[in-house]
Amino acid sequence: MAHHDVREAGSMTITEPRYFHLMPPGEWKRLCAEGTTWRGLQHMGYAQPDWCSYPDALDGLMGCWSLIYQRVTGEEYCKDCDLYKPKDTP
Repeated sequence: MAHHDVREAGSMTITEPRYFHLMPPGEWKRLCAEGTTWRGLQHMGYAQPDWCSYPDALDGLMGCWSLIYQRVTGEEYCKDCDLYKPKDTP
């Protein structure tokens, strides 16, 4: 299972999402071999990048193909996309 960043904040536990584009290729291959679905990835805590406003970007059929096929290496890759949203945009 991929790494979670878990921090304590008073009496509340904060769990940072695991971003799909940061998943190591070996982890991706293992999950594929196990038959993990796209919805399963979301239930495991994987998320699309904060700068991505593509609806359901991790949907296997209608999501962002660059993200799904692990071509996204960071924010710079997405800056020409119509659905790119800078981090400071609400």
